[in-house]
Amino acid sequence: MTERELQKIKTLQLLDSGRLTREEAAKYLELSVRQIDRIKRRLRLEGLMGLAHKNRGKKSNNRIKKEFRKEVVNLVKEYYSALNLH
Repeated sequence: MTERELQKIKTLQLLDSGRLTREEAAKYLELSVRQIDRIKRRLRLEGLMGLAHKNRGKKSNNRIKKEFRKEVVNLVKEYYSALNLH
């Protein structure tokens, strides 16, 4: 888990124990009170993995296809081989 996710967990534990209010937790995590409520609900329903970003482990929609990347690299090697490109 990331440092930010660990910070959320600690803050939500303090919130559940009553040592923090929703407003204090929101201010500490730089989120709205509504976001705090949503995160609490997700944590209750999904456990710790509910705090992880849902796109984790997925390939980016903006990625360059391998075939296109290979073609570009080959063209660069062919036309710019005299330059010191790495």
